Amino acid sequence: MQNISETNNIKIKLDVRINERGFGVKYIKDLPVNFTKLSFEDKRFKIADGESLYEVDKRFRTFINDLLNSDNSKIIIVMHGIFLLSYLKTICNHFEFDGMNFNISYNGKLILDGIPKNPSIYKIEFDDNKNITNVEYVECDL
Repeated sequence: MQNISETNNIKIKLDVRINERGFGVKYIKDLPVNFTKLSFEDKRFKIADGESLYEVDKRFRTFINDLLNSDNSKIIIVMHGIFLLSYLKTICNHFEFDGMNFNISYNGKLILDGIPKNPSIYKIEFDDNKNITNVEYVECDL
């Protein structure tokens, strides 16, 4: 990311509101095997003092609202996949997760069918009234 920003004279801004989810365990290996599935089935599910996806969504909404209220018209956000998938569950008309594969559609258009690539790129467009007008997966060869 840094080379792209330097080449195009674009400033990178870090924001703690899109930091990784707090899992509530010292080591990821200590999470239940079905942790991700349980999290998507119940966005209020969390372990100990960790964060639920509901709490993650709340953080992300304040972040997005601030961006939408800024003067920027084109913004690239780089963040963790579960964070973004949780947001997609909130905004997309169809969202299924069986513990391994996702099936996500927005207004009848397939966004994801299977396991997300790493990295994955999604384009989310908003109108002047801050309403989502389009969500799509962007194919990339990284």
